[in-house]
Amino acid sequence: MLLKYQQLYMSITSGIMEQPDRRHETRTLYLFMLCWLIINALQAFFLGLEGDEAYYWHLSQHIDWSYFDHPPLVAVLIRMGETLGHGSFFTRLGTVLITTLSVGIIYKALPEYLKNIKWYVLTGASTLLLNVYSFITTPDAPLLFFSSLFLLTYKSFIRKQSAGNSILMALCITGMFYSKYHGVLLIFFVVLSNYKMLFNRYFWLTVLITTLLFLPHIYWQYQHDWPSFRYHLNERLARRYRINHTTDYLLGQILVFGPFISLLFYATCYRLKIKDQLLKTHLFIFGAR
Repeated sequence: MLLKYQQLYMSITSGIMEQPDRRHETRTLYLFMLCWLIINALQAFFLGLEGDEAYYWHLSQHIDWSYFDHPPLVAVLIRMGETLGHGSFFTRLGTVLITTLSVGIIYKALPEYLKNIKWYVLTGASTLLLNVYSFITTPDAPLLFFSSLFLLTYKSFIRKQSAGNSILMALCITGMFYSKYHGVLLIFFVVLSNYKMLFNRYFWLTVLITTLLFLPHIYWQYQHDWPSFRYHLNERLARRYRINHTTDYLLGQILVFGPFISLLFYATCYRLKIKDQLLKTHLFIFGAR
């Protein structure tokens, strides 16, 4: 009996000790997101548009289900920002907002035992590519946002397979596909890491809903003789292979995280032992990237 009371006391006191840590963690995450928002809003205001951004701005003047080389969500994002005004800040406003939200969503999507707010802030602030595309408006910004949401809903789906989680995943996947075609790679490696999903009826419900929501885009492509598919699968490809195609890609993988922390980051990730399906999926995605 005494042992039971001791165990109860320890569980209560440990819970009391954990609550301030969680509050500190939440405050730190929100503070990081606020700093992220302010810094990128300033960059969006003072730095001029790049050529690609000007191209996407032009597309935003004629909203459609698709365009020659990209799905429409980047144009929709620009159009939403420019309802409030005109200029580089408003062109980039949607990107600044959703990348700030992505910072918080990615942290929530992590396995609980990997959450360390100090290391997360340090890694996020040091990741070169993430910082560059946190205010520059390209299809990568909505892709990052919906990919983050997908991983968060996938985390819930692992715990509970249900129609509700299936619908949420379908909405996230649809957002990814309307952002950039590369979103299909994320789904491929998620399924590869968890092939049992292929035998789950709720996964096929997700596939069905996603297909229905993506049909307008497919129909637009059909009406215009599949311009995006012909461009990406044939017209943009180099006619002759050169060794720098491979070396530039490998070098780019190091620069994605920044030259100072990339090797440490890779070494740490590959030392992780797979404890559950969620971590296995994250490692599959990281290794594929």
